[in-house]
Amino acid sequence: MSALKRLLGLCVALGLCLPAAAEPARSRALWVWAPTPLLADAGERQQFFEFCRERGIGVVWMQIATTPAGRRARALERAADWRAFLAEAHRAGLAVHALDGDPRYARREQHALVLGIVDAVIAFNATAPADQRFDGIHFDTEPYLLLDWQDPSRRERLLEDFLDLNARAQAKARAAGILYGIDIPFWWQASDDETRDAIGAVTFRNVRKPASLHCLDLLDNVGIMDYRTVAAGGDGIVAHAENLLTYADRAGHARVYVGVETSTTDDAGYWFLTGIPRQAFRDVVTGRARGVDVLKRGRLTVVTDGASVHLGVRIVPHPTVRDLSDAVSVLADLARLFALPAADEAVTARVDAAIRALRREGEWRDPRADTFADPVSHRVFGAVRASRIMLPKLTFAGKTNEDMEQELSAAEANFATHPSYAGIAVHHWASYRSRFEPAPALHRDDGSKR
Repeated sequence: MSALKRLLGLCVALGLCLPAAAEPARSRALWVWAPTPLLADAGERQQFFEFCRERGIGVVWMQIATTPAGRRARALERAADWRAFLAEAHRAGLAVHALDGDPRYARREQHALVLGIVDAVIAFNATAPADQRFDGIHFDTEPYLLLDWQDPSRRERLLEDFLDLNARAQAKARAAGILYGIDIPFWWQASDDETRDAIGAVTFRNVRKPASLHCLDLLDNVGIMDYRTVAAGGDGIVAHAENLLTYADRAGHARVYVGVETSTTDDAGYWFLTGIPRQAFRDVVTGRARGVDVLKRGRLTVVTDGASVHLGVRIVPHPTVRDLSDAVSVLADLARLFALPAADEAVTARVDAAIRALRREGEWRDPRADTFADPVSHRVFGAVRASRIMLPKLTFAGKTNEDMEQELSAAEANFATHPSYAGIAVHHWASYRSRFEPAPALHRDDGSKR
């Protein structure tokens, strides 16, 4: 066992920890989900470092990959490339945090994998020179994307597991002298219409409060996914982050980054099975009734109107006959699972209710009645087709760089009074970079450029 590992073990045994890497002074952060070009190409790296310098970016959260390395252990992929990148990044004045994330990581059965990823980064740092180590670890887990989130009791259990995981990961990172942080949504403190409690309320270590506040108590840093495009107003960047920053100031622990979005998505088509009784749906989600494997197979989108649940299957752009057949197969399995009636007047009412629910949510375009036939029984069921869009208020993708900078500067000025405020975080490298690339030249009919 190396001297460093013996020291780490002694620290943990005595309840001590090594000094964590210092949080950088207030600066902007950047998510990087596709680092391969930066690891492989020196020219790409230099452009990246120059871009970060020009945009005031001091922290980058960069996606890593790990592979199994023996019983329960994992190892960082491309370790040599990462050492080279980290050395250059540090010379350029950047702090680099290893990034990973998946909603399934919140589930307790996945915790060994996640802690193995943390251990892989710690092991990498333990064998690297000081200038070639990660400064931190960052997870983007988003447990609310799981079906369990749809049931209040399962949601709370999921959040308990989520907090336990992050507390354990934080302890490992702190013992190794590495910063640890995660991303959270801004809305976990908002009231849930059904429970009348906070949406993210959870009792953890005998204290009940929103999971977001627990995270501010536990972790070195937090990125708030505060995806709005105006600083001011009740639905603006400042309003959604203010309470969390005020709490973090009092807690005196976590540094807080306020995240904004620059990417967008193509309109995605969905096919909804409508009118599933909410309690029947929850019985399946919680295991009180069979069929959770059917729900998980479809990677479903859930929309509710209160009494009923409507389950959407995503249809890829320009679907093939096979794609449509697969979607129909999932919808038919769901219809059989919940013993839904075939198309009739009552079904028409449920379809209308689903259309109204989609319109209320705002992110669905052109919801319209449709049908599909079960390929086994040939029964015809009511359905709804709709396209999911990214609302303009969520992303700066449709705004000019001048507009974006004006709003971010206004938000930064408001946040400057908060000691816990660490900076704006921009999601993400590929889309943010594209905003500053020259537009492609137009061609005349004669072939010349203009």
